[in-house]
Amino acid sequence: MTINMSVGKKAHPDLVLEYSLEDIDQYALEIVNQLPLKGEVYLEGEMGAGKTTLIKTILRILGVKDAISSPTFSLVNTYELPNHKSIFHADLYRVENEEELYDIGFDEYLEANSLIFIEWSERMTSLFNPKAMKITIEITSQYRRKLSIYRS
Repeated sequence: MTINMSVGKKAHPDLVLEYSLEDIDQYALEIVNQLPLKGEVYLEGEMGAGKTTLIKTILRILGVKDAISSPTFSLVNTYELPNHKSIFHADLYRVENEEELYDIGFDEYLEANSLIFIEWSERMTSLFNPKAMKITIEITSQYRRKLSIYRS
């Protein structure tokens, strides 16, 4: 088993879930029950592992009514929850250096009193929060995934 660890994270996950893609709603609900009220949730996994799909499913469960799309080009998408609080989804895949993050004011998203899902969080090392929840997604077969959830 390979676990993709970031600086400051413990070696063993708090929760491991294995699922088929057709059952993603059930497992996303399990993750929703583990989410902090605010702060960062890092998602790591290879391209095509299902990070965006998982986040879209979680956002739907949380009650987001807007069309949910990948923020690959915009870097950050903002959605409104039923309680009118904002929730953010960031995709840092196209970020070439951390200066770009500061240029767009990304640190303000991190300081907001909201939840932010961050794909490719390893690209923001100086902004890395060792207390953030981390979810790694491993492809085990074409239609199956293994999630490992790490909480500080």
